[in-house]
Amino acid sequence: MRRLIALLLALLIPLLTLTGCSSLLEREYVVTSRHAEMTTVDSEVGSVRLTDLDALITLLADTVRQGTTKLTAQLVYRNDDLERELQAAVSELRTTDPICAYAVEFISAQQTKILTYYEIRFDISYRRTPDQIAALRSVDSPLAFRQELTSMLSLFTESRAFLISGYSPEKYDFDTLFSELYYNMPAAAYGMVSASAAVTPETGDTRVMEITVTYNDTPSALMMKSMSATSIARVISSNAQEEGDALAVELHDALCRFARYDEETAALDISGEVVYTDPYTVYGALTQTRAVSTGYAMAYRQLCDEAGIECMIVRGRLGSENHAWNLVRLSDGNWYHIDVSLDDDETRTGYRFFGLGDDDMSLTHQWDTSVYPACTGTSGRGALPDDEELRGHSRHVDIVPSRIPGEISPYTDVDVEIIDLPPSPTDPTSPPSPTEPSQPSDPSKPSDPTDPTAETSVSGTAPSTSAESSPEPSGTSSAAES
Repeated sequence: MRRLIALLLALLIPLLTLTGCSSLLEREYVVTSRHAEMTTVDSEVGSVRLTDLDALITLLADTVRQGTTKLTAQLVYRNDDLERELQAAVSELRTTDPICAYAVEFISAQQTKILTYYEIRFDISYRRTPDQIAALRSVDSPLAFRQELTSMLSLFTESRAFLISGYSPEKYDFDTLFSELYYNMPAAAYGMVSASAAVTPETGDTRVMEITVTYNDTPSALMMKSMSATSIARVISSNAQEEGDALAVELHDALCRFARYDEETAALDISGEVVYTDPYTVYGALTQTRAVSTGYAMAYRQLCDEAGIECMIVRGRLGSENHAWNLVRLSDGNWYHIDVSLDDDETRTGYRFFGLGDDDMSLTHQWDTSVYPACTGTSGRGALPDDEELRGHSRHVDIVPSRIPGEISPYTDVDVEIIDLPPSPTDPTSPPSPTEPSQPSDPSKPSDPTDPTAETSVSGTAPSTSAESSPEPSGTSSAAES
């Protein structure tokens, strides 16, 4: 009996081996588990599965914001027109999404059908670096935008891009605002050759504005010039003895002592080498002591700022030529015109253009009256010295002192025949009016090809150096300054 049982076992064991556990080990099987529908992975090496085309485009936009060049995704899509819809969606993203419009050069998409889904691979090429994309500054109000531009000017920053929400061309008028800030910040108004702004996309409430400013020197060099001129302005202001309107006169006289109207546009340094001045800046007026009207106006504005006198710069015309001067609010609360560059003669300081109202100033100057406050006061010349000749004296040879209404002038007596004045500008034998000098043609050092504060267009066109003009991004000018 025992032998029979043993024999049966011997026969059954091989049979179990062939049909039991070993057959289970050799059989194919599938293990399934639940997983999230959308799992973020490294877009360079993995993929995500989506069920909606809009979600895929959103993922693509997020990929652009990270500066990633490749994205692979799985899309469960049951229609036959995926290629057409995908191309249209990518095209819309590139033209309407502000960051994509700013940063992306091209996006290509390839799709492969795999059973119940499509595998889609995006290749993204950029015209901006990941660092530039990450450096975008968010702006949500015109005030914040103004503060950002002020920071750019103060640091002599050459490029900065902003992601602006609630954008409109009227609220974010770059040309007007940038020019206004430049002339309200004389300590930062150095070396600017051009300024431009590019806005993308063309439509939408949120856009990217990229600002580019070109300077004729390095930021560190411009900062040193600003610090040098600012220190002199502070010394002049702190040493002033007068108060009220008399202080405005004292600063006027101090600037005339420091600066000379720049007819040569160059000066000799202590080593005897020719160095080019900055006649359109406070540095030119106070440190190098050479300036044209813009340099005088900038310097007087900074002196008034240091002394606590409310002052602004006017950009207009003197005859047919570009010219700059100041408006100052005096003790009676009214604004008055002051043109220090015309009052500064090499032999003496005159006051022909100090404390004038609009009516008197319009005899010789032209400006946009809608941009600047009206000057209707009548007491702007009350703090001037009693010297009648100085009250009518000016550097400009073509301006007859007796044309100041209400002012007594030693030249008003028509019976006096000995009058030391040049011929009338209408006389064909009269010499031409002085114009803004060009840079000297020193063969060893070529002249600066651009006016450091010249008007510029949004395309960055550099103006000629033969004329003084404004560093406005709205246009170019070739008119000379008087």
